[in-house]
Amino acid sequence: MKKVIFILADAFKSEYINVCDLEFLKEEITKTNTLYIEKIYPSTGFCEIIEYVTGKPAEENGYLAQIAFKEEWEKKEVNINYWLLILEKIEKIMSKIPRIRWIYFNFVNKILKKYISEEMIRVRYKIPITLLEYFEPTESVYSYDSIEFGGKNNVFYKLKEKGVSYDIDDFVKHNKIKGTDNGRLENLITKIKSKNLKDFTLLYIGYGEIAHYNSVKNNFFNQELKNFDIKLREVVNLLKKNYEEYELMILGDHGMVNIKNYINIYPIIEEFKNKFNLNLKKDYMYFIDSTMFRLSLKNKLIISEVRTFFKNKLKGYYEENLENYFNKFDSKYGDIKILLKPGNVFYPDYFNYKKNKGMHGYNSKTQGQEGTFVSISSQKLIQEKFKEKYLYQINEYIIKELIK
Repeated sequence: MKKVIFILADAFKSEYINVCDLEFLKEEITKTNTLYIEKIYPSTGFCEIIEYVTGKPAEENGYLAQIAFKEEWEKKEVNINYWLLILEKIEKIMSKIPRIRWIYFNFVNKILKKYISEEMIRVRYKIPITLLEYFEPTESVYSYDSIEFGGKNNVFYKLKEKGVSYDIDDFVKHNKIKGTDNGRLENLITKIKSKNLKDFTLLYIGYGEIAHYNSVKNNFFNQELKNFDIKLREVVNLLKKNYEEYELMILGDHGMVNIKNYINIYPIIEEFKNKFNLNLKKDYMYFIDSTMFRLSLKNKLIISEVRTFFKNKLKGYYEENLENYFNKFDSKYGDIKILLKPGNVFYPDYFNYKKNKGMHGYNSKTQGQEGTFVSISSQKLIQEKFKEKYLYQINEYIIKELIK
């Protein structure tokens, strides 16, 4: 049976192939045995994995963001946990010291296990410690090959049904990734050399994520992608040597958009609280993604008025005409959702310790945010060349190549 390797190259887009002079990929995308889809568009939202695992766009799979408001959060009794409050205040100080930040962060995680679920601790990022109990994770809760993750649409469910073996040891699991990019590629190379590949091997590579912090022209960013390109050449050469039939798929699930404006929404939240005479935790909860602000209200009668308030304050910076799209998602993602236009981000937010230079998570077809797909096969691909596809459509291609 043909061996299929699927590399999720996080935040990798077609532009990098030429800008970073990736010689191997430049050669391969012109060949008849390579399927090259220049542009891959993720759904509007933040949950890419479930799209290509289930073959369903966000509005059908139901996942909008990694973190949701906990059901009936407004019914929780509001108590001040002074121990958590102290930890939160210390963390604000420690977060400004990079070398100490992660030591303290991990120390706090051990303490938080007494108060917060393990699932939420894994995705706590920069969320204030005293607010963690009001949120719950979504996509990261499940193993990606479990029936709970997308049901029978899950590609791994279909592979199991057909007796197709797979290996996801070097992929993301519960929002965590083992080892380094180079280490995971070396693991793959070892498996190829020893002829120990499963029918389907999935691994995560995060070089493209460097674009959050560095421009495309940055020497470090360029060199990292060149090293990735060299490794890909080695992988294909080893596949040729060790397997008669193979396919190497490289998916960039999204790209990056250069950031122009940083918006501090905290003063607006403070004004909202005073205007409507509301109290955090008792009357409202909010979540600040890098590109989306979400608000959950206890009093549903004021949703329209509050939405108008925030939109007036953010006028010119947010995407209009998305209400019908957002209404397709469960209210656990918030009663009010405001997505920024490309090039704008909220900062401070609940994720980042410093200002990013690049960001994704904008409206689906935002120019520059698109990913890419390259599939190198040992067989000639008698198939139409596509200029663009949606991210969820990659699922169909995976299944077609593995389940005849």
